[in-house]
Amino acid sequence: MKKRTESSIVTSILRYLQVLENSGKIAWVDRLNSGRMVFKRGNKFQSIRMCRPGTPDIICLLKTGGVIWLEVKTDTGKQEIEQHHFESMISKLPMHHYFIVRNVDEVVKIIGDPNRP
Repeated sequence: MKKRTESSIVTSILRYLQVLENSGKIAWVDRLNSGRMVFKRGNKFQSIRMCRPGTPDIICLLKTGGVIWLEVKTDTGKQEIEQHHFESMISKLPMHHYFIVRNVDEVVKIIGDPNRP
């Protein structure tokens, strides 16, 4: 079996969560990117800072007011030190929950099945 990339796992999870958002089961979902992006505009280069290093891959706002942060990893992927620091910060906030997930099935267990009323 071909090993899945983190990017393909993120895409699968986002598709599932988008179904939940579209059906009204969750309030909002988005992909977060960290780091910096540099691009050329005319003859100048511009830099845009995205989220801070360690920010999880996906944020999900629940209709209950809770926030779920999902750090996506492959089967062998490990948390970076910045990601661990982010998790420690989030664990102190009320109604914020941080999970390391490796596939859509794990997200279904956390959030629920869209076919369930």
